[in-house]
Amino acid sequence: MSYKPTIEEQETLIRIDRADDKAYIYTNDSTMITRINKLIENKDSDWELVEKSDVDMRVVAPRNMISFRTTSRKLSEEEKQRRAENLKKARERK
Repeated sequence: MSYKPTIEEQETLIRIDRADDKAYIYTNDSTMITRINKLIENKDSDWELVEKSDVDMRVVAPRNMISFRTTSRKLSEEEKQRRAENLKKARERK
């Protein structure tokens, strides 16, 4: 049985290499592992699994897949409603 890190011990490290336009990611954060797994499983994904254990993983992704935002998006109630309706229509088409 492997050691499971506590919430306080979980982390994600991103190293961006300018020479080859790749992002090297290490995480032992269970939420990030779930999110990254979904990206890797997408058949059109450029995310590559390098190494995985019960508690952590290392992946490589194109550098342009990493972004930093300056502010959080604040939507009006009308915009939230419009987006919810669009999402509902898209799900019904599937």
